[in-house]
Amino acid sequence: MRYLLLLSFLVLGHLPASAQTAPVKRKPTPKQQAPVKQQSPKVYTYVEQPASFLTEGGVPALEAKAREALYAYLADNFKDKEALAAIPEYTTALFTLTINPAGELVEVKTLKSISPAIDQEFIRVFKSVPAWVPAEHNGVKVHSILNVPVKVYPSSYDKNFKQIQEYQYYVAVEHMPSYKGGAEELLKALQLRFKNIPRPLVKDPAKPLILAFNLNTDGTVLKGNTKIFNGHSRKTNELLASLVEKLPAFHPGIQGEREVIMHVAIPVGVDDKGNIAWVYSPPKN
Repeated sequence: MRYLLLLSFLVLGHLPASAQTAPVKRKPTPKQQAPVKQQSPKVYTYVEQPASFLTEGGVPALEAKAREALYAYLADNFKDKEALAAIPEYTTALFTLTINPAGELVEVKTLKSISPAIDQEFIRVFKSVPAWVPAEHNGVKVHSILNVPVKVYPSSYDKNFKQIQEYQYYVAVEHMPSYKGGAEELLKALQLRFKNIPRPLVKDPAKPLILAFNLNTDGTVLKGNTKIFNGHSRKTNELLASLVEKLPAFHPGIQGEREVIMHVAIPVGVDDKGNIAWVYSPPKN
């Protein structure tokens, strides 16, 4: 009997693997895919056709008419009269709006504040605009920045004027803006930033490159208003504008002991090799 048991054990021990209990196969767990990062859309600051207010009836108007309609809308819909009454004198506010290709307001930022109450009321009014005309670049509707400066008067200022009006950028003031370090440092900054842009830089070598941009009251270059004149191509202009808007702050323009928003146009000379040679004016021989 003991012999039979031992024989049975030996036989079972030598059975082929297929006859033994097969291990339970587990389905491989699918690899967890990392969430796909959605790329934020490019927000253009330099565009051929800026975004604008969509006038009544849904018809895009000429830039001046659209601007006039926007300020009329702001004046008619600003409701916080107590906040306006608290302003001691005329002042300005500056807002930057991000508008998507569908003509929707995506974001509003305050770049020059008057008071928290006034800022918030303006933001509310901007958000109440039903639709905007989106910016176009290369024939395509794009995300873009739109700067809106606003004149604001106290309620006691003058009853013949609207308390909220269009603001025009200063072009000449008592103390003009200047680059920190002077023309020499500005020349170095432009040479450094423009060195990797494909040549040529200008369309007409006999004329200077004109960099036209706006400065905020703190001397920083405002995004969304830069224009390039005599640039070689559309792509060159776009690259130049993006780099101009990354320049360090200037000393701001001052009028009546108050820093103001300025429109600045700087001529830039380019030599025969396509390199930046001077700013403001050519050197005297």
